[in-house]
Amino acid sequence: MSNLERPPTYSSIDPRQQKPSSTSSATTPQDSEHTLTLHRAQDHARSTGIHIKQASTTLYYVGHYNNPAQSSDIILYAGYDALGPWLAQLRFEQYSKDLRVYVGDLKSPVKDDWDVVRCADGGVFGEDEWRFECRSGNTKTRLHWTRTKDSRLGASRWGLRDFKLVDEGRDVVVAVYVEKHLGERALRGSVRFLEGVEGRVEVAGLMVLLGLLDKTRRFMGSVRRAFPNVNGW
Repeated sequence: MSNLERPPTYSSIDPRQQKPSSTSSATTPQDSEHTLTLHRAQDHARSTGIHIKQASTTLYYVGHYNNPAQSSDIILYAGYDALGPWLAQLRFEQYSKDLRVYVGDLKSPVKDDWDVVRCADGGVFGEDEWRFECRSGNTKTRLHWTRTKDSRLGASRWGLRDFKLVDEGRDVVVAVYVEKHLGERALRGSVRFLEGVEGRVEVAGLMVLLGLLDKTRRFMGSVRRAFPNVNGW
């Protein structure tokens, strides 16, 4: 994947509110543990957009698209909305659990620009792993997201959308996503990075996670449409 620093904050608050006098910048990689929270973007009642925040600062806007004419299913923008610079894109593979991710500012990446995120089937008793690579100079880091129920990481025993990000070379958990079930309705969940990561690792990791969450959302939507009278879906 292409080199990418953590983006500056182009719009840290709702533009309908008073704007800050200066724009904060976060162009360097995070060097310590930090948490990002996912919030439903309340652009309108049926919005599927997501804001990704660190504390009260909006770092990213996530646009979801379900249009055959659109080349990407998910686009990550810097800042508050889709007017910000393009940072990364994700595309689902038809009839496959694999994903394709592009990290960079091209709006129409060609075939060779995309990186494949391959799903390693966990079998009957294991969990699937979505594996990908991030390159930084001559260094290549292999990672994967997989579901977790580990309470030590904050995951729920019954959660279906709690995930951990594993550095395969070191066999270390570098991040965990825990879905929010109670409290603020707009809050979807949080990603806790357990150690410092480079900007490209953060962006690529977020994109793969967002793809997994959106796949689940689309599947649940198809179930609701097929069985509209089933409670609990």
